[in-house]
Amino acid sequence: MSKVDSVTLQDAANNKYEFGVYTPDTDWADIGTVYGFLKKNAGNSYHILYIGKAASMCNRQDDHERWKEATRKGANHIMACVIKDERTRQAVEKALISFYQPEMNTQYTKQETAGRSGLYR
Repeated sequence: MSKVDSVTLQDAANNKYEFGVYTPDTDWADIGTVYGFLKKNAGNSYHILYIGKAASMCNRQDDHERWKEATRKGANHIMACVIKDERTRQAVEKALISFYQPEMNTQYTKQETAGRSGLYR
């Protein structure tokens, strides 16, 4: 893998999740993850464009239907957090989408949240 950084995300309940940040050419493992498409901004901050989940990152990322759209919006990194249990992945995905409101996500975005538009160090 081409890990270049790490970021910590939190949800509205203040649960924290550690994500590795990778280059798009990473060879992904066959493992369940919550992942996101990131645009790296000046000053080492990341803008979250999309959050999703996958039972197998290697099967999901190779031909992701939203990656081309994400790159048009400036995506240049992928974040991933290993979560093996499907129910937990679904709950974490929902919580993070609800909290961060990524512009490319359409589900879980109508809830009342504190909403964030990026990660800052």
